[in-house]
Amino acid sequence: MTDSVPPVPLFKLFWKLGGFIPLFMIGIWSVSLIVSIFVILEERQTNGKMKPSQATVLSHLVSETEEAGLRDVISHTYNLELRFQLQTGNEVRIYHPVGGLEFDRIKDGDVIPVWYSEDNPRLIELTEGERGKAAKVLIWVNSGIFLLVVLCCLPALSKTRAALRARRRGDWQLVTVCDWKKSLTSSPVDQEYRLCWQGPDGQEFRSFPRGESVLKPYRKGKKIDVVFEGKRSWWVQDIGQEF
Repeated sequence: MTDSVPPVPLFKLFWKLGGFIPLFMIGIWSVSLIVSIFVILEERQTNGKMKPSQATVLSHLVSETEEAGLRDVISHTYNLELRFQLQTGNEVRIYHPVGGLEFDRIKDGDVIPVWYSEDNPRLIELTEGERGKAAKVLIWVNSGIFLLVVLCCLPALSKTRAALRARRRGDWQLVTVCDWKKSLTSSPVDQEYRLCWQGPDGQEFRSFPRGESVLKPYRKGKKIDVVFEGKRSWWVQDIGQEF
């Protein structure tokens, strides 16, 4: 072999072979899971402590917020001003957020049913069991995200396993660089390229993306060490080799 390259660490190899996608999904899933836990715990604390009442709609309020970094993009928040009486006789007035359709359907002066928390009367529901339903939805959302994480992991795990198997007992050969191909993930500021070579049957293979300065010694016509394993092939600089 012309190059002597130590084995690339497992995590780095997994990342280069697409592992960053499931890791990003795991981050989203973790945040969603934490939010779900808080919602479920809060729902359990208030479960059975929600008291019914009748609220009068006093007014409608629309708040406009310009999205940070997005010109001319305005988000709207719809609130109803409600007044209702507690079982203790005390009166409560609050602004409660609602959806756009509900905001248009309910008129000033309407009397609507509400359920308020015995511990915190400003915490209300317009539909009985609303918070419990939200908790169930979050559970399903988390299950879906977890399934996506598993599905996203499979291709990267398969490629990583194949690369490890190849560098242990694959067929190392000396081939000629036939071309450079611009990486689809490169940016105009930091352009990256892939080395290209061909297998015995003429199939084209490509290296991991790297900067031009790194690949400069490996111009077209240069001999490089690659390993073949099944229908895949890797450059020694990408996966390393077992000694």
